[in-house]
Amino acid sequence: MSTAGRLAGKVALITGGAGNIGALISRRYLDEGAAVVITGRNAEKLRAHAERLVQEAGVPAERVMAVRMDGSRMDEVRAGIAEVAARFGRIDVLVNNAGSAGARQRLAAVPLSRDELQGDTETLLDGMGNLFGISWNLMRAAAPHMPPGGSVINISTIFSRTDYYGRIPYVVPKAALNALSLAAARALRRAGVRVNTIYPGPIEGERIRTVFRRMDELKGL
Repeated sequence: MSTAGRLAGKVALITGGAGNIGALISRRYLDEGAAVVITGRNAEKLRAHAERLVQEAGVPAERVMAVRMDGSRMDEVRAGIAEVAARFGRIDVLVNNAGSAGARQRLAAVPLSRDELQGDTETLLDGMGNLFGISWNLMRAAAPHMPPGGSVINISTIFSRTDYYGRIPYVVPKAALNALSLAAARALRRAGVRVNTIYPGPIEGERIRTVFRRMDELKGL
């Protein structure tokens, strides 16, 4: 396809780029002419999605880059951003989409250590790293490589602003991300970089139905 589009010539980095939402974002950015970098922890999943993007979008392979990194680890983020900068020279758009579910427990039962997990996969600290730390780390590392006119888009959730019972480990880091977005917008405006937050609502699918069933269980409904 042609590289003509609203993002022609731009470089966009999407964290969690092989996930459900990230896959749609990365495809849309390719359709608008951008070169796309997808990141995540699963190297095999990233490679497979990068190949699928090239085939489905009909773009040259050099317009898609997959970088494995654990966004909650600053050393891996710095190394990953260095790879992107070495290949493209800059990052025009950063989409902080990666995250996790967080523990699904009432406040008193939120797991603080691995031995307190009750069917969950994340402790409170794990959730903070995945839901807040990734965006923090990526912004810190990417900002020096973002030219004037650059854009940071942080994916929050409507549930950071409304009731989401039994999901404190999810909504609190997301609320912190909302505050970080405002602070970063003020800090980066001198460099000509915009920071905005998106608040998605529930996305139809079995995952959200499972979430709501668990909320009802915790409420005793």
